[in-house]
Amino acid sequence: MQPEPNVKRHLCWVSNNLKHQCHLAKGQNSKRRWMGRLCGETQVNNYDGFVKRLKGSLPAMFRVAEWIHRGGRSVYIPAIRICPSDGNREEYFDEGDLYVDDPIKGRIKIEVKHLPNRNFTCREDWKFKTTIVSNTETVKRSMGTIEAYVIVNGPMTHAMVVSCDTMQHWTIQSIFASNTKKYESFFVCPTEHVVFKKIVE
Repeated sequence: MQPEPNVKRHLCWVSNNLKHQCHLAKGQNSKRRWMGRLCGETQVNNYDGFVKRLKGSLPAMFRVAEWIHRGGRSVYIPAIRICPSDGNREEYFDEGDLYVDDPIKGRIKIEVKHLPNRNFTCREDWKFKTTIVSNTETVKRSMGTIEAYVIVNGPMTHAMVVSCDTMQHWTIQSIFASNTKKYESFFVCPTEHVVFKKIVE
């Protein structure tokens, strides 16, 4: 499926600005997304769903951290503080899922996602031509600060690694989001550019 002309222009903008954003990120403190922005879900009566999804994602995040740590690299996991439904979102920050000390690039940020209903182990048993990376707005907010997205299967034995270095191959698709119950724009990556990894011993 080829992107429409306006999508192509957007992808060109993303690709051309990635190096510029990375340069800016080096001269600033690591960009942090508002945890409070997710409190906006309370405006559509979805706060409880957000908290449930957040807590449900923690085992996958720690499994990925353990896998990376076993590989000989230090891992830093920011503390999680959930903004109350009536809280002041400016007091709550989402610093990202986890950070890894890379010998070449320094401390890099990894985003972890969990697909509880998918039991893939390799490219052959992933029956889709693409892999969902993230919501387009989320990707744009994190431009230049995330190194890769790690997508964990249901039993947390294997994961897909989507490096942001493959961004030039990403396209945009309108996909139904189960959490918001509406169609949203997502970046997707062709499966041939995804790396499959076993994350358990």
